[in-house]
Amino acid sequence: MLVLQQWNCKQSHPLVVLLVPPPPLASLTLSHASIEAHWGVSVEKGGERNAMIRRIVFIVTAMLFTSTGIFAQTESARESGPDVAYWVAFWSRPPVFLFGPQQEEFFKNMQGILFPYDNHDEPVNPSALDSDIQWLKDHPNVRFYIGGYASSRGPLIYNLALSQRRADWVKQVLISRGIAENRIKVAAGWGEMYPVCPELNDECWAKNKVVRFHYSPD
Repeated sequence: MLVLQQWNCKQSHPLVVLLVPPPPLASLTLSHASIEAHWGVSVEKGGERNAMIRRIVFIVTAMLFTSTGIFAQTESARESGPDVAYWVAFWSRPPVFLFGPQQEEFFKNMQGILFPYDNHDEPVNPSALDSDIQWLKDHPNVRFYIGGYASSRGPLIYNLALSQRRADWVKQVLISRGIAENRIKVAAGWGEMYPVCPELNDECWAKNKVVRFHYSPD
């Protein structure tokens, strides 16, 4: 399924309309033979076999996505690739507004919410979130997307989940403080994708640990 995502944010970033797929999730294909070989179990035919397969898939999935012992953030970080350089250059260009003055006002007033290392619910600039909420209350017809992001420190899967938690937390704060849920088109975590800074240092990582708001024309 494709998601219409609009990119425009406070930090002098341009707008681009992209049809992009949702963040990829790990997929598992387990044959009966591989289950028997690797898990040391004899899989019976019929309902018991299917129940065993479901249990094993559930356990593996839970290990992948919920085990902080396996996927907790570490101090390691990956080197920047060509895609990182492309997005850093992309965000540095002047913004282009395709949907009129309201979109420009949204861009000028809505600020990104920054987060500390390995954190999703204690922003380092809470006053920016307060300001964003007030602007949204003053403009009740504006609809928008919420995008969560993470730095390149730590495993890819963990950072993807962390960025989603950041987006979800901001969404819930907005709703709890009077912003109608139907104004929020999507709250999505994008992990390490679309960074604004490529260097592997604290100053640069801090810029990429952010939740941004993206204008929606309808």
